[in-house]
Amino acid sequence: MSSTKIPSPYLAFRNAAVRHPDDAFVHTGALRIGRAAALRSVDGIAAKLRAQGVRAGDLVALELPATLDLLFTLALWHEGATGVPVAAHIPGDSIPTGILLVTASNTRRWERTLIVDAELLRRAEARVASNDPVIEFNRDFPARIHFSSGTTGCPKAIATSFGALDTLTADPDTTWLRGAPFLMMMPPGSLFGFAAFYASVRSENTFWLVNPGDPDHTIELARQSGATALKGSPAQVASVLEKLEERGERLPLLDTVFTAGAALSPIVAARMRAVADGCELHVAYGSTEGLLVSARYRDSSDPTDLGEVSPTARIEIVDAADSVLAPGVVGRIRYQNTHMATEYLNDPEASAAAFTDGWYYPGDLGMLTVDGKLVLAGRESEVLNADGVKLDPTVLDHRALEDPLVRDAAGFVYRDRGGVSRFGLALVSREGFDADGFARSLNEDFSHGLPTLIVRVEQIPRNGGGKVLRRELTARFSESPTAPILHA
Repeated sequence: MSSTKIPSPYLAFRNAAVRHPDDAFVHTGALRIGRAAALRSVDGIAAKLRAQGVRAGDLVALELPATLDLLFTLALWHEGATGVPVAAHIPGDSIPTGILLVTASNTRRWERTLIVDAELLRRAEARVASNDPVIEFNRDFPARIHFSSGTTGCPKAIATSFGALDTLTADPDTTWLRGAPFLMMMPPGSLFGFAAFYASVRSENTFWLVNPGDPDHTIELARQSGATALKGSPAQVASVLEKLEERGERLPLLDTVFTAGAALSPIVAARMRAVADGCELHVAYGSTEGLLVSARYRDSSDPTDLGEVSPTARIEIVDAADSVLAPGVVGRIRYQNTHMATEYLNDPEASAAAFTDGWYYPGDLGMLTVDGKLVLAGRESEVLNADGVKLDPTVLDHRALEDPLVRDAAGFVYRDRGGVSRFGLALVSREGFDADGFARSLNEDFSHGLPTLIVRVEQIPRNGGGKVLRRELTARFSESPTAPILHA
């Protein structure tokens, strides 16, 4: 077989179902889908998709609950087609002509729509696929369409190839996927969540499907599965931690918590070690565009320590003119990786701004140490600028989390009624929080960048990967704040 080809993951799925038909394919705690039942469903769905006119190379839009999304994804691979998660990313007026929408909703309708209900699934499971599956894919073939984080504006479409998934999931026993078993809190619609599912198919392991927004479910699934590793964004880890502390419970089997998407506060890290009997905190750095480019597979209390550069990646630190900077000097991070994306789909302007001469520019600031480790120094596009005073918002976020009555926090810039840009801080706080005392403590710690507005919110807006959507806070609190003001 040519090195440009890889076997279809559907074949690994089918082989596992034949050898171990009673094993769990997907497990949610309340719902267990056996391998044999999953195979019948996937083959029947593939036949149904074919009857709907789906052909090799097609894009198919999916608007389905997570378990159905995974089954339909395998059915699309059976047919040599690619799934596009709809969510809020694709408005109705920008649908490519002729694309099929597969949805569990009875309200959404496109020109071509397949409504998935119990009857369709029952009939699909009773059908027999009438043609052979695609047995191999070119490594450059898109396995899934993902979307960028959206922290700096509208999410952008990215084709994640099979080669990219193989790069991201190589050596699962020694890299970010290790743990027997592990729980992935990032949803399957995200790159890391989808890669975890892909790895479980390839390795023929049960995929434990977490409800990302439900820490109670995560804790229950951790106990039921006997998970030794937890993977997710810092915000997701913090939500599980909060629930464990609230219930006075522990997860003693956890030996590793692996985070990606943002820096984990040292305070949260210390509390997590306490409820998991001294677990190690590891971290990954990368992007949907550039995959995993560095990782720290060792414990550390330094949230800026992003570990060693991945074997498949190359990282440089450059100045504004793209000249490479010496070790120890902070500048713009750029990187290359095997099978990374080289453009945004149908967006040449955004592509030109992010991809240059084979490099991807994520908008982050950092430096490389003399021994080649990556140190994060903030995000270019997130640096808060209030009338010329600049502040890395994560410094403010982490400082706020030092107060035991603050559950979550996010700094932002807002415009007051006079149109002047100022720093604000949104907090999710517990009962008894002393806003005035907190404000006085900030005044002692910050020589500049002191928030002039502190507001209480029910939750901090975040994307699926856990990154703060600071623009939403700016829009919400400029000129006329719409939440309880704790301090102004």
